[in-house]
Amino acid sequence: MAGRAGANRSDTITVSTPRGLVEVVRQRWHSQRVGSRWQWEWFTRRGGQRDWKEASTSREAIRQATLLAPGSSLDG
Repeated sequence: MAGRAGANRSDTITVSTPRGLVEVVRQRWHSQRVGSRWQWEWFTRRGGQRDWKEASTSREAIRQATLLAPGSSLDG
């Protein structure tokens, strides 16, 4: 079964946003319950970060990845 998860994942693309570069990937999955349907999830992260943000749409995932932490600024 090795490699099956990769077949359900898109290649990573990089999107330029006003707050910097964001990596975007789409993954298809379904639960182990009988009759469950395949679903797509979007994962994003800003450059230099390890943690991925997850959402049901690409727009929402990119929005989450570009949010700034409280008290931080774009200047550094």
